[in-house]
Amino acid sequence: MPETAKPETRRIQAEKRRQEILDAALKVFAEQGYQGATISQISETAGTSLGLLYHYFSNKEALMEAVIAEHSFLPLLKNIIAKQGKQSIESVLSQLCLQFYRLLESKKSWWLSFCGKEPAIRPSARSGSA
Repeated sequence: MPETAKPETRRIQAEKRRQEILDAALKVFAEQGYQGATISQISETAGTSLGLLYHYFSNKEALMEAVIAEHSFLPLLKNIIAKQGKQSIESVLSQLCLQFYRLLESKKSWWLSFCGKEPAIRPSARSGSA
């Protein structure tokens, strides 16, 4: 009788599969737009069945919300604010701007998918970054 996968292994596999679906959704949304994209296209791009896709996401809207949540600034923003301590407002705002810029740089493909062009921002010389 074959061994069953350990719960930890199943959890890792499930998270990997979920991420593959999110990546496929981002690709299809970028190519077709939200209105033009279909769950079937996303499922095919992810190499999964429709049933498995619906196991993770109830509909296209839930899938889009997950894609946006995956690429949003909110978790980073919460972390910066939680660590502000006794820093001046200028220091906190400077950190927010720099971290937001770094996030945009790290997620260029996401930005291009939804906005159609690169963000036209560059950090100032004062931020200590090129």
